[in-house]
Amino acid sequence: VLVCDYICGLLFGAGTQTGVPTRAETLAADGITSTKAEINASITPEGLPTAYHFDFGTTPAYGTFVTAVDATAGSGLLPVEVFQPVTGLTPCTTYHYRIFASNSAGGAHGDDATFETNCKPSATTLPVAPISATTGDFNGSVNPNGQATTYFYNYGTTTAYGSVTPIRSVGNGNMAI
Repeated sequence: VLVCDYICGLLFGAGTQTGVPTRAETLAADGITSTKAEINASITPEGLPTAYHFDFGTTPAYGTFVTAVDATAGSGLLPVEVFQPVTGLTPCTTYHYRIFASNSAGGAHGDDATFETNCKPSATTLPVAPISATTGDFNGSVNPNGQATTYFYNYGTTTAYGSVTPIRSVGNGNMAI
């Protein structure tokens, strides 16, 4: 009967709504590139209007609040998944984030979560060697930094080049090849 009084009061406006603090769970980020990601969470409003924001930064001290334009999780009793795109990120950087949600009965932080932005591939041109009267071997080093990466050489008799070698793959590893 007490459970029904509480739930029925929330659903039908009967009785006093003392409420329960919201519950918040930080979920895994997705859509991660070198400069953007989408951070995710699950919020259970516990029957009271609930607002939220994400704490975000490059350390567990966060430093930034990321608030969605419509940062409300409603007032239902079931979990609601929320997300927030973040842009302008730095490649090859670990970011920390967590959800904070609150209703009139209290607030809750989700656990700290992290993701690492993708790194852009890096390349270094090395000297042509060996060289003969009619041939030379192009040399270079490419680190895919976790991204599917291809390479080719531009060459020619002037700095306008004019010729290109076939495109080849170096895979998606994290070591220079």
